[in-house]
Amino acid sequence: MFKRIIISLFLFWSFIIGFASTNFSHQLDPNNPEFKPGEILVKFNDEVELELISNRGLVETGINSLDDLNSRWQVSEMKQVFKTSEKRTENKYIRTYKGETIEVPQLFNIYEITVPEDTDINEAIEEYEQDPNVEFAEPNYFVYTMETYPDDPLYQDGSQWHIDEVNAPAAWDLTTCDTTQVIAIIDTGVDWDHPDLDANIWNNSDEIPGNGIDDDGNGYVDDIRGWDYVNDDNDPNDDNSHGTHVAGIAAAETDNDVGIAGIAWNAKIMPVKMLQSSGYGSSSDLAAAIDYAANNGATAINMSLGSYGESMTVKTALENAYAYSVLVAAAGNDGYKIDPPYPPAPIYAPMYPACYSFVLGIQASNHSGRLANCSNIDPSGPAVSGNPYGHNYEIKAPGVGIYSTVPNGNYNSLSGTSMASPIVSGAVALMKSYNPTQSTEQLFA
Repeated sequence: MFKRIIISLFLFWSFIIGFASTNFSHQLDPNNPEFKPGEILVKFNDEVELELISNRGLVETGINSLDDLNSRWQVSEMKQVFKTSEKRTENKYIRTYKGETIEVPQLFNIYEITVPEDTDINEAIEEYEQDPNVEFAEPNYFVYTMETYPDDPLYQDGSQWHIDEVNAPAAWDLTTCDTTQVIAIIDTGVDWDHPDLDANIWNNSDEIPGNGIDDDGNGYVDDIRGWDYVNDDNDPNDDNSHGTHVAGIAAAETDNDVGIAGIAWNAKIMPVKMLQSSGYGSSSDLAAAIDYAANNGATAINMSLGSYGESMTVKTALENAYAYSVLVAAAGNDGYKIDPPYPPAPIYAPMYPACYSFVLGIQASNHSGRLANCSNIDPSGPAVSGNPYGHNYEIKAPGVGIYSTVPNGNYNSLSGTSMASPIVSGAVALMKSYNPTQSTEQLFA
């Protein structure tokens, strides 16, 4: 019975990604993904030991070849992307849902390097990658929410059409989700005072509020409700509305005579802010946010965001997080096909991180159950062999006219794969609540 219900849940899902702010729009160029000026992400080989000191405003590492590079490129700061990560003494392995065994990469030796803003980043990267101490170097790509926009007023009458479309009421007959399930919302923050969210906001019970001490030793002081990587503080409140809207879809309080119903009634919402009010953020902040969510007990990590620039720093964080959390991401709203060679040939451009095989990539559907016109496309299906790149989007979910929470106790109807992704994240929490022993590989299958 449960298997049939869950299959029904997933068969009808489709979605569209959209940008976070209704006042901010950005054209994503898959051929020239944008990145943060003046910053490079570098992963040094695991055996490399850096001794960082500042000498006349430049950073020295204790390694001659790297110091020469740092001098040439005027490196003024080097800081760990994963500031609490330490070198593992033993190799760690995970088994993917396809049955493959892969070694989990180390995080401790990935650094964000600051250079002058007018630096030719691509030239600098090329020189760093030639150094034998460097495993990879890359730009600090921007990642974006997938553009959201208010829909027709007819969608703003409180009708949550997506609830019945994904057969959620049938699943609720079996479970409405327990409070042990945590959905991390990596986004623009969450309005935790919203009357339809406040009771479901995650609380870090190992941290003592307001004492200015990192009580749980996770590297973050007083992170009671999560963390804000934009301002580097413990106040991940929403200054955009996108994150609050996403959170309500996944886990708004339900059967409480207030507002809307969430997919996972009692799941806890972990706000992890790394997108600015204008709807974009950096790869380094996304990677750190993923690591935070996984290390602090997230059952599902929802990423209603993406970029056409592939960041190995983000991929490394995801590979580590896969051992602890189910990863869910939006597939994009540009109508691009994920990879060649499917005719006819529009632009081919995989959306990261949704295209990875170990991340549930979510496309968007409309009211008729068909793929929405703007949704990025995976013609090969969720796990069909023959894609030489190994990319895929697995699921489609409703993404048009989705009604949910926005800051200051309000509600609004928005569209995008950003809205489809938390439907899947909420379903993941339902499934894990009903069967806590189910592995990530079984859930993927």
